[in-house]
Amino acid sequence: MIIRKANVYDTNDIAKVHYDAWVHFYKHSVSEEFMEKYSLERRRRFWMKYINDGNIVYVVEEKTGGILGFIVPKISSDIQDKYKGEIVSHYVMDRYQHKGLGRLLFVACAKLFKVNKITGLKVWVHKDSPACDFYKRMGGVELGAKLERFDNRDIIKLCYVWDNLEQYIEDHSYVFNGITREI
Repeated sequence: MIIRKANVYDTNDIAKVHYDAWVHFYKHSVSEEFMEKYSLERRRRFWMKYINDGNIVYVVEEKTGGILGFIVPKISSDIQDKYKGEIVSHYVMDRYQHKGLGRLLFVACAKLFKVNKITGLKVWVHKDSPACDFYKRMGGVELGAKLERFDNRDIIKLCYVWDNLEQYIEDHSYVFNGITREI
């Protein structure tokens, strides 16, 4: 496995992982109209612009190529924010889940935040998403909730936080065993 920063040539694969995950996990949670608008081509255009704008996306891929998952870290500029590190998107292909790839991507982002002297990390997750269980297993502590408007309905998002990234990284450094890192 290889973990590295994505480039524009990865756009199609990232879009495919993102689109397939949405169809798999959320098709019963959103309207048909939303899913009709949520096309693979729109995902491609979104990710092309996002990466071209200089935003960071990490991908995990097989040594022979083929992206299996991705994660998007963001650093908050809000000086009041205790959790300046944020994960804004995090997906692994369905057939590769429960193999440690999500954890690998997560720890890679924690390392990015640590290098930037950020000690706290947060992620907002739809309360009905299976990702809530993942983030709890990863040691996330539920800090709060917020109401968001999505697909013409109100949804609740939960905030999970990690306070000590240095210790977290140390405790989870094993995830990089056997990984070719290009970060």
